[in-house]
Amino acid sequence: MTKDLKNKFTTFIILMFASVLLLVVSLFSDYRGPSGKQMDKDAVNVAKMDDENSKQAFIVTQMDTIDRKLRAFKPTANDAVVLSNEIDKGIKALKDYFVKNDLKESAYTGIIDNYTQMLLDKQSMKSISDNNDLAIKKLADCKEKLIANKSDLKDEDLIQRMGSKKE
Repeated sequence: MTKDLKNKFTTFIILMFASVLLLVVSLFSDYRGPSGKQMDKDAVNVAKMDDENSKQAFIVTQMDTIDRKLRAFKPTANDAVVLSNEIDKGIKALKDYFVKNDLKESAYTGIIDNYTQMLLDKQSMKSISDNNDLAIKKLADCKEKLIANKSDLKDEDLIQRMGSKKE
C-alpha cells in the first residue's frame, strides 16, 4: 500500500471509531432536551390550559342550550311549562357550576341574570297578553250590551236632561 492510501485508511478508521463511540455515548447517556423542571412547568401550564378550555367548553355549551330553549320558548304553547322548567334547570346548573368552580368573578356570570330576566319577561308576556285579551273581550261585550240597550240609554239621557232643567 502506498503512503497516501494508508493515510486515507487510517483517517477512515479513526472517523468510524469516533462515530461509533459517539453513537454508543448518545444511546447510553441520559439525554434530555430541556431540563426536567422546565418540562414539568410546561406540563402544568398545558394542564391548566386544558382545564380552562374544558370549563369554557362546558359553559358555552350550557349557554347555547339555554339560549336555544329561550328562543324556542313560546308562553302560549302546550309545552311551555315543561320548557320553562328545563330552562330553569339549565340556569341553576350553570349557576351551580360557577359556584362549584369558583368562577364568581367570571365574565359569564352576568349572563345568568340575563337568562333569568329573559325567561321572566317571556312568562310575563303571556299574562299580559291574557289580560289584554280579557280586556278586549270585556270591551266587546260592553259594546254589544250598549248597542242592545241603545234605546234605554236614550230614554235615560232624556230623563236626566229633563231633571237638570227642572232644578
